[in-house]
Formats: sequence, C-alpha cells, structure tokens
Amino acid sequence: MYKYLLLIIFFLLIFYFILDYIYSNDKFNINKIYEYRNIITDEQISEIIKLAEPLVKPSPVIGPGGKNIHMNNVRTSHNTFLPDKYPVVQDIYDKLSNIIGIDKDHFEQLQVVRYHPGQLYKEHWDACWEEGKCSDFLKKGGNRYATFLLYLNDDFEEGETYFPLRNQKITPEKGKAALFFNLDENNIDKLENSKHAGLPPKNGIKWMCNVWVRLNKIPK
Repeated sequence: MYKYLLLIIFFLLIFYFILDYIYSNDKFNINKIYEYRNIITDEQISEIIKLAEPLVKPSPVIGPGGKNIHMNNVRTSHNTFLPDKYPVVQDIYDKLSNIIGIDKDHFEQLQVVRYHPGQLYKEHWDACWEEGKCSDFLKKGGNRYATFLLYLNDDFEEGETYFPLRNQKITPEKGKAALFFNLDENNIDKLENSKHAGLPPKNGIKWMCNVWVRLNKIPK
C-alpha cells in the first residue's frame, strides 16, 4: 500500500512539473525580446518583396492630431503596407497569432520597410503616448500592445534593431521574427525600455516587415 502511494505521489509530482513547465513557457516577460528563427520561407520572402517593391514610398511618422507626416531627420526609410487579402500575409499572421496567442483581428496591416545604405529610423516607441497625437489612433483597436519584426534578408552589414535602454541589439537574420512588448504591466503607459531604433545598413539594402498587435480587435 505504502509503495503504491509513493508511486502515485511520484507521478503527481511529474505531472505538476510538466504543467508548470508548459504554462511558465506560455507567459511572456514584457522586458524581454523573443526571437524565432525560420518563421518565413525564402519563397514567402521573395513574394513579399515582389509585392512591396513597386509600392514603397518615403516612410512617415505620427504627427500632431495623429496625422502621418514626413520627418527626414527622424525616419529616412521607405515603406508600404500589404493587406491580408494576400495568402502570404494570412499565413504569416497565422504563425504570429500562434506565437503570441492573440487573434489576428488585433493585427495591423503588414508593413514592409526598405532601408538603403545610410537610411535609418531614430529612437522611438511604437506605442502612441504623446498627448494630442493619440485620440484617433487609439480608436483603431487601442494602443500597440506588441510588435513583431520580420527580417527578410541579411546580405548587408550592420542594420540592427537597437534598444538603447536595454543595451541590446537584434541582429538581422533572414527568415527570423522578433517579438517585443510596448506597454507596461497595466497596458496603460508606454514601456520605457521598448524604445528602439532601426540602425542604418552598410553595403546593401535591408528589407524587413513589422506587424503591430493592438490591445483590442481592429474595427473593420
């Protein structure tokens, strides 16, 4: 009897540790950056660049009243957005939704960004936080809870994504996705250490994508 009781306790402990492992790995630490290799295939990368290349225009930033404006002293890249009518975008959304555990109805359109050598995006936060800029922005699904970065190539030098308050860089790697969080633990204020910059590439063109994840579903 005692022997069977010990066996039951033993298996219960194993079950407990398995559950603890599963659930602890499902939780994200908002102060960490998560990287996932081989999220996008070479074929998908080629298709995204083919779709985006004829559409890219000088990249804007959010200005007064939530309007998009161009600030060449802040952001010098070119970008465009691809809607989810494209199967390649749907497939990427499905993968990212599985990673973060949030429905893709919270995802903004896939942004595709091109950086020529020397082009950059200076330090900024993805969450909208400046009074006078966010009223209309927040009506479209609330604030940006998280950001996925997708690296489409790595045949250039430098061009990392830099987090100055963490003293950390994400090194571009073809097919890799990176996830970081933009809001504090209460999902109210911007997370200070999410400030980041797109550093300029050297000796080549950098292609990447962003998917911003809103707190709420984005109205259609």
